[in-house]
Amino acid sequence: MIRAIIGFALVAVASANIAGDAHETAQTNTENEKTLALNMATLNGLKTKISLAEQSFASTKASVERVDALAADVMGMDGTVQDMVAQANNNAAQDQEDAAKQLDDEKKAIMKSLMDAAKAARQSMADAKENTHDAFKSRTDAVVTKFNAIKEAVAGDKTYLANVEKCANQGKTLNKNGDCVVAAISDSSGMSTINYRTWKDQNDGRDHGYLNGRHINFEKKDDKTALKIIYYDNMRVHGHTAHAMWEVQFCDAGGGGCSNCNKPGRIMHWRWSGHQHNWWINDHFGGELYGLCTAADNKELKAGKYQIKIRLHHNRYDIHTGHGGQHGSIQVEEVMLA
Repeated sequence: MIRAIIGFALVAVASANIAGDAHETAQTNTENEKTLALNMATLNGLKTKISLAEQSFASTKASVERVDALAADVMGMDGTVQDMVAQANNNAAQDQEDAAKQLDDEKKAIMKSLMDAAKAARQSMADAKENTHDAFKSRTDAVVTKFNAIKEAVAGDKTYLANVEKCANQGKTLNKNGDCVVAAISDSSGMSTINYRTWKDQNDGRDHGYLNGRHINFEKKDDKTALKIIYYDNMRVHGHTAHAMWEVQFCDAGGGGCSNCNKPGRIMHWRWSGHQHNWWINDHFGGELYGLCTAADNKELKAGKYQIKIRLHHNRYDIHTGHGGQHGSIQVEEVMLA
């Protein structure tokens, strides 16, 4: 019994201990739960901070990586810049070398140009000197020649005057041969000379050009005389408002170099004919032209041999010169002008 009571007491004590322990345990558990909750909260806070730290770390890492990339780029750029600087230095050195070479070439070209100019100037001066010398010599020679000619002429004049005086003392005249002769004038000396040519049956149906048979050759004796021309012929212009001009041409002795009279003016015969109402008339009329001339368009008519021709021009319709057995003529007379 006692054992039972002791057992019950032990059991009760144990139960009380167990209950006390259980209560303590429950309190302890409650505190542990609080502590656990606090720790969990702290842990969650730590997780949040770790997460933020991880995010910050990741951001920092990314920034570091970007910085590294930028640093690499900068390093690459630095290399590029250095290459560019080196290339620029090389280019500058090459440009300087090219500029120096170009400057040297230009200096050489300028020196060559100056030397060529100086050479040309020296040659020009030498040529001018030679030309001046030649011109001076030529003019000097001309002066000397002219002086000698004057000297000879004076000497000749002296001789001529002495001979004239000698012949005068004899009552005679000095002729062109240097002889003293008795002066005599022929009966024909005061008469003019006429060159004359005539023709017959010289029909020429051309409408323009030099007419057949209408020419004359003659010799002019003096430079200061004039030529008096008379030309007669039969001249026809046929058709309504028909016309033509017969004109004297002054030619060389061989018949070339012909031209119109220029001084005092042209020598020509102008004929015009108008027929109306279908009344056609075959009118062959005599015509003449005459005039004086001292110079042609292309030459002065000085002493010498010439030929005169008749030229037909400025024509319209049917022209005819000469008719049947009619005579025509040209005469040339050398006369003195008042």
